[in-house]
Amino acid sequence: MAYLVPMGYRDTALEGVLGEALIGTSEHGVLGTRWIYDGVHDPVVMAQLRALLRGEAMPQRQSGSDTPDPTVTVHCTGPYDGLDVQIKRVLRPGETAQRPSASLLAGWTWPNGTTARSEFAAMAPR
Repeated sequence: MAYLVPMGYRDTALEGVLGEALIGTSEHGVLGTRWIYDGVHDPVVMAQLRALLRGEAMPQRQSGSDTPDPTVTVHCTGPYDGLDVQIKRVLRPGETAQRPSASLLAGWTWPNGTTARSEFAAMAPR
């Protein structure tokens, strides 16, 4: 089974979030202490996912700055009133929601080297 945990990487601790939202801290050689959060509790991560699912942002390649990632696809149909981002924590290859107004599809590689693709997030009722 594959699990999805989007992460937020911050230069200061988030205020007003649950303690379990903090995954941990790390030390960067130049930037100093960084706080790493479960992205569903990070307002910046969630705002960017909303923008992506609404077609207002482009998926970016992890390994290059300002480089679009054509392997990540977003299907937008709107409207979005009363909907918010729902993260798919457990990834199942080929699984998608039934007629979401927007969905984010991406791939991953299993430890044995095979690839899979599934829905990572969708707009769903609040």
